[in-house]
Amino acid sequence: LSASIRHASTLLDAHHQGLMIGLGDQAGIHSDILCALTRQFQKSGKITACCHGTVISPPVVFPRSELCVLDQIDGDEGAGKHLRQMAREHSDRIDCIPVVPIKDIDRPGDWQKFN
Repeated sequence: LSASIRHASTLLDAHHQGLMIGLGDQAGIHSDILCALTRQFQKSGKITACCHGTVISPPVVFPRSELCVLDQIDGDEGAGKHLRQMAREHSDRIDCIPVVPIKDIDRPGDWQKFN
């Protein structure tokens, strides 16, 4: 996961303003969430993530100026740990859009519960 994310961050052309990261196992993500993330990112230019209460989660948009955060991730971890730390220490660098809890589909039983 981390290698794929870091590689994607190296592929941005000069005309790209940022990188949106979404996870394939989040079956509850709808286009309205992605559109809201994009609109808020275009307004603020900050890291823009989904939030449910105090929980920050993908999908998330990183501006070019914050891609260095992605260099810190390792192995099968995503950027979530670093986003949560940043939210505690530098909350002015992150915007959140409120969402209902986003469910992960990790096992066949999760999919059955989702439907």
